[in-house]
Amino acid sequence: MIRFILIVSISVLNIFLYLPSYAAAPFGFEIGHAKYDYIVNDNFSKRVQFRDTQMNPYTGGKVLVSQTPHHSDIQGLSSLKLIFDHQDRLAAVFMRIQKAGSLPQSGEYAGFFGVYGMLMEKYKMKAKDFDANKKSMRAAFQSGEVYIDMRAEQESNDFDLRYMSQNYLKSKKQFHNNPGYILLGRKTKNNVF
Repeated sequence: MIRFILIVSISVLNIFLYLPSYAAAPFGFEIGHAKYDYIVNDNFSKRVQFRDTQMNPYTGGKVLVSQTPHHSDIQGLSSLKLIFDHQDRLAAVFMRIQKAGSLPQSGEYAGFFGVYGMLMEKYKMKAKDFDANKKSMRAAFQSGEVYIDMRAEQESNDFDLRYMSQNYLKSKKQFHNNPGYILLGRKTKNNVF
């Protein structure tokens, strides 16, 4: 009897130890795990018609940009970019959404504060800045190794929502700490090439 209880107890403990944490997975693609080939062949990707662009300078991976982001389930989505690492794993998802969008199927308001509320329920908040005197709003969340950032400028009709893996952020930081980088045609401070 004691042996049976011990085996059951260990089995239940193992289940709880190996349950995955609530992973950040925009559009069902888990950041840091979803592979390029899987995403390209997914029905969602066919609907939003991704096209390959140049390699990402931070990760050395591919970049997919949607040609028809409005065909997604997010009303008001005007821009969608998926960035991969050098091993073809999804490293970041960048979205631009109209401030007055609605959720799929329910039609609920999902502008900046609607999305903010959904993220608050799912992820740990890291920062928030909604000062009425400032011209922008910002909120940041974290889910394991994924950093989620949302920003809205007062003058803009859109807000940006970015999911970024820690590896993406490290690669970006390393890239910018290199004194000889060129980004968007601008030279570095010391003009070293």
